[in-house]
Amino acid sequence: MKVVILHPPIYPVDHKFFNLLGKFVDLVVYNFGAYPKLHTTWKSSGFDSKENSYKMRFFGKGAIDLKTQSNPLLFAYLLKDRPDVVISVAFWIPSLYASLVKNILNFKFVIKTDAIDATDKNISNFRYKMRKLICKNTDTFISASDLTTEYLTNLCSKVRVDKSLQTIDIGEWKSSIEKLSDKASLREELEIHQDKTILLGVGGFTYKKNWIAVFKQMKFLQDCIFILIGHGEDKEKYEDYIAEHNLENIKILSRKDGLELVKYYKASDIFIFASLYDQFGYVVPEALASKLPVICSKSTGASSLITNGYNGFVVDPQQEFYKEINKIILNLKTFQNNAYNSIKDISLESKVKEYIKILDLEKI
Repeated sequence: MKVVILHPPIYPVDHKFFNLLGKFVDLVVYNFGAYPKLHTTWKSSGFDSKENSYKMRFFGKGAIDLKTQSNPLLFAYLLKDRPDVVISVAFWIPSLYASLVKNILNFKFVIKTDAIDATDKNISNFRYKMRKLICKNTDTFISASDLTTEYLTNLCSKVRVDKSLQTIDIGEWKSSIEKLSDKASLREELEIHQDKTILLGVGGFTYKKNWIAVFKQMKFLQDCIFILIGHGEDKEKYEDYIAEHNLENIKILSRKDGLELVKYYKASDIFIFASLYDQFGYVVPEALASKLPVICSKSTGASSLITNGYNGFVVDPQQEFYKEINKIILNLKTFQNNAYNSIKDISLESKVKEYIKILDLEKI
């Protein structure tokens, strides 16, 4: 059986997932754009190899844009490949194209998405109508979270919705953590206090990430330091706020990648993800795989990974949440063990099994 996936420039985690899925189906990934806007070094062509269990086709140069998405060559390739199943990522132009020829080429059409109400409530009337049109020829949705399932059920109540949580390569992440020095040695290397509880935040310095709400909690927390890693337009605003409120227990660091970022995960105790809204957030499974309990905003897809009082707490990002942080601190070791136990089986391998079951691929 042949499966085609319509996808923006892929991330390393996507590549690993496709290689696993490609062992069970004849898989072709159509890449729209040469690299992600935020990761220009992740060239899609760099993932193309004879060793892959899947094939790749490329549409456009540079970061993805409207012109790249609208490339009519999609029709020619679908006609050539004759897929049994087409999986498209989100409600974008390739999804519209595929939905229009779905019945002509006789394939099963599936949309995988992490859209939620908070990110899509202000879309234009034209885009809303386009989504409703796409829904008419969609056989199945694959939802990335509980919030996405709620959104899709409201948008297209007649289309089946199945859930497959987003995740990372848990095994590889664990291996990276274990290869590092112990926590005490890492804290010495990174110049982090040994006798403080370290709270970690990773993400863009933007309004939606809601970092100032985290800063406000720090005045209620004793013997805690919040380390924020990232970059963005609001950095100066953060520095001004910290200076104005004399918050010496907050440290802002520039963006880290690869092993340098993993060091901070291992050196920390608790992870904070307090976004006003977020479709998902790969940093949450990264944190859990690092044995970090998570304070997670209820307005993010990643909240599906958190069980209150077990591996963290789901909180209202516009209300105080320092009490939940203190509850974790009082039973830190148990929460940390639970964090890893809660994510260890939500692997790329288990995700492949979910896809095969959801799509009934073995019956095609």
